[in-house]
Amino acid sequence: MSVKAGELEELTMLCSVCESNKANEFTGALLKNGDIICYSCIKKLGLSALNYSYKKIFRNYTAEDLKKLIQNNAKLNYKNELSKLSFRKKEQKSNYLNTKQVFLDHKSRISEKMHADFVDKKVLFEKSLTTPSLIINFDDVISYTPTVYGHSVSKHHRGARGITGGLIAGPIGAIVGASTGGKDYDAINDVHITINFKDGSSRVLKYVTTEYKSDSLILKSLIKDYHDGISILDAIIAENNQSVINVADTLNYQPINTDELAKLKNLLDDGIITQEEFETKKKQILGI
Repeated sequence: MSVKAGELEELTMLCSVCESNKANEFTGALLKNGDIICYSCIKKLGLSALNYSYKKIFRNYTAEDLKKLIQNNAKLNYKNELSKLSFRKKEQKSNYLNTKQVFLDHKSRISEKMHADFVDKKVLFEKSLTTPSLIINFDDVISYTPTVYGHSVSKHHRGARGITGGLIAGPIGAIVGASTGGKDYDAINDVHITINFKDGSSRVLKYVTTEYKSDSLILKSLIKDYHDGISILDAIIAENNQSVINVADTLNYQPINTDELAKLKNLLDDGIITQEEFETKKKQILGI
């Protein structure tokens, strides 16, 4: 990857370990939380090379971890660190496969790299080239935005009708828009869904990343998966809405005082109160 001088300067940061030298991902190494370590600090830890296999070791360390090692004059053993990385990777893969099997056992609904488990009410997003795997609860999903981009390759609009999808606004799930505005496209080159989470983050499910003519069988298959994704997200949001309603009903529920009703009935049977008085008081007890 070629980087221009100006871009390289923007990537340069103060070393988070020594807090004096400047470094970037080419002259140093990235740490666990996005901080950076300079080459001088790397050498203090007993390592010298700056190739990928050396640099990836530091992605499991924070600046504070490395400060303590340097203060104690401790060194990182390259082979031991690679062994720990390998073990951790195998452990993560095993945990991931076990988790995914639970989703399969629960017959989760699948669209693109999203698995929705309606038994445990969880969503699994499989890892991609740029994003790690992620598991969240249904109630972490608050909204989604479906998007379709295309263009006309002729003046006659020979293509099929543009794909449309509802835009969910917040947890209520009201439809407030459409992804294409009802346009006709001869070719479609981008179809994706952006899913918004409670913590402010989001996840993008990409269905179409290259151009297809609107009558392409491949495109039709991808669009079907896209609509399946919208259907799954609608179902998740509907589940969330129902949970909110159930909680509200529980909060509003007032238990019936059966002892009061029994005493009231005895008063009626003994002739102490009239039938009319009994009915009035009963309604009060029942909250009618």
